[in-house]
Amino acid sequence: RAQQLEPGHPYHAYNRGNIQLAFAQTLPEGQQQQVAANAAEALRQAFDLAPTDPQIARSLAQAHLLADNYEAARSMAEYLLTLRPNNPANHLVLGHAYAELGNLDAAEQAYQEALQLERPDRPSAEPYVALGELARDQGDLMAARNWYSQAVEAEPENWALHYNLGLLYRDTGSLQEAITELSKAASVAPPE
Repeated sequence: RAQQLEPGHPYHAYNRGNIQLAFAQTLPEGQQQQVAANAAEALRQAFDLAPTDPQIARSLAQAHLLADNYEAARSMAEYLLTLRPNNPANHLVLGHAYAELGNLDAAEQAYQEALQLERPDRPSAEPYVALGELARDQGDLMAARNWYSQAVEAEPENWALHYNLGLLYRDTGSLQEAITELSKAASVAPPE
């Protein structure tokens, strides 16, 4: 309704697109595409009105990723880096687009750049997880385990990181470490 009252105001379309994007992210894989495509449409309207707003550009790139429109996601993420080259989240979006397009070397480079830009006083697990998933997808479970171990150091209260690290320990034959990490996951997981 706000967008109908002020069609030239980009943030009404941006807010609508972000709500749709947030909803798409809650859906299981396979059900996200259409909702994400709708989000991308709203976000494209906002972007057309405010093309230099990095938040709009990042949300649009993320919507393209969830809608499986990887080339559009890559293009938007590359543009986003011209707006905010020192934001690690922007490099992560680009890395995800490259990974989906099968350009794994470029994905790894983008993830490494995100990692280098992280604030030492507030590290995020996201770059480590992205590098770990890339290594796992390439069959290098030891490298994946090392990346996930660093992710756990960055966010020790994140139960999902402990769980994934536990599975990697299991898959690499380190059963005692697997039990330890899976136990940690159970202890920090939120109650049902």
